[in-house]
Order: sequence, then structure tokens, then C-alpha cells
Amino acid sequence: MGSLVKSIFLQLIIMLWVLPGHAQPGQIHTFPLKVKKGSYIRINDTLRYFSNDTLLFIVNKYLNEQSTADNRATLFYDSLRFKASRNWFADKLYDLVIINSSSSKNPKNMRPAETDFSRVEGRVIRNITVERLNPFGRTIYQDEGTS
Repeated sequence: MGSLVKSIFLQLIIMLWVLPGHAQPGQIHTFPLKVKKGSYIRINDTLRYFSNDTLLFIVNKYLNEQSTADNRATLFYDSLRFKASRNWFADKLYDLVIINSSSSKNPKNMRPAETDFSRVEGRVIRNITVERLNPFGRTIYQDEGTS
């Protein structure tokens, strides 16, 4: 009986030490960080590659404020998507209102530029010339040389 009480008391002490109740300044807490498949994460001087989707719990001293805000936004929109998928109307409304950031960053119909701009890359634009054009194209009376 005495060893059972000691065991329960020890487990209770460990739980209270590992799982703090309230966040106070100066305390160390962990935050969930969602890592997508094929991503790299740099923590201090270590760069890690993740081959699968992973949920990490990172101590707050290793995260900057921007990454935690981005992760919280991602978790919010993921939970919103899950809740909207339960109802047909809410799912259609979600598709109408919310735009997936990955589809807007990587358009599917990208093609390389026709002109090579590598020789002017990084240079300062000094002059911009604005030329007014006819919105409906040339008329039959305009010559190719005139605009």
C-alpha cells in the first residue's frame, strides 16, 4: 500500500512539473508546429529535412513571433476547413471565400519569360515612360510606324 501511494505521489509531482498550468513570463512552454512534407526547418544552427507531414512541439525560445503567428493561422484555417467539410453548403461557401495560399503562390500555368532579364536583375529603375495605346488596337487608318 505504501509503495502505491509513493508511486501515485511521484507521478503527480512529475505531471505538475512537466505540464505547467498557466503561462507566465519567463516560463518555458511548447507550441505545436505543423511541418509539411518536403520542408526544411532551421532551429539554431541545425537544418532538418522532413520527408512526411509532422507535428512538432517546439520550446518557445526557439521560435520567433512571426513563425508562431503563421503556424497559428495555418492551424486555424485547417480547423476551419475541417469544420466546413461536414456540411455541403459550408463547404461550398468555404471554397468561395477562402483562397488556398499554396495555389496563389504557385500558379499552374507559369511559363518562362520570353526575354532574358538576368543582365538587368538587381539594377535600379531610373525612368519610366508611359505610352498611351488605343484599347481596341490599331485602326485601319494607322500605319505600323505610328502609334
